[in-house]
Amino acid sequence: MEGFWRQWWRVGGGFGIGFVILFLVGGIFLTGDTPQRDDSIEDIRKFFADDGEMYLVGDYMTGIAFTFFFLPYLVTLRWVLGSGEGWPPIWSWLTVIGGLSVLVVGGTTSVFFGALAISEGNPDVIDDAGVRLLMEMSTYAFTGFSLTMALFVGSASLVVLRTGVLWRWLAALGFLAAVLLIIGAAWPIDGNEEGALAVLGFIGAPLTLLWILISSIAMLMMKEEPAPTERAVAT
Repeated sequence: MEGFWRQWWRVGGGFGIGFVILFLVGGIFLTGDTPQRDDSIEDIRKFFADDGEMYLVGDYMTGIAFTFFFLPYLVTLRWVLGSGEGWPPIWSWLTVIGGLSVLVVGGTTSVFFGALAISEGNPDVIDDAGVRLLMEMSTYAFTGFSLTMALFVGSASLVVLRTGVLWRWLAALGFLAAVLLIIGAAWPIDGNEEGALAVLGFIGAPLTLLWILISSIAMLMMKEEPAPTERAVAT
């Protein structure tokens, strides 16, 4: 067991898998079918009155997933990528910046629905205009969330493609996710939350989660510490 913990790259892979599991449970299953921006005020209040407590439990688990699992995975991923990238490690550090930005934007976004959930839809706490404002802010925040996710997965995939430090085919999945996220981030321009642009963004998000899972498995399967590739040594 002690030997396993010394294999830092495998530990990071374990944290990545743990993040995906906690995110699926907390961020998707427990938070439930959250309201959409075009739902009526009555339906929005009803959701948070009936399921607000469960939403807060899910959001709490999501916070744990990002803080205590995603961050260790992210730091480990940076050093795995950096072992192949060489100097200067621009793209592996951009991966870290993108991942941290996802955490910050996601944490800020959760405040909007969290305020509705903790009030349990009580009109004495938040009036109708406040409910609508929080819904609009939460929806629009997906733009920043999408762009930061694209930076994270796109930068990491570029290093993978150039160095092969992880399975090279993983780069194709990451680039696809990044492109879909960038396109999807533009959905507020047409204003249609269920339009083609928004749908592409919603596809890109789970693809990014899949990328994290597969990259974590790849790190977990590494038997030896990642060493500088020929390209990294040459640079």
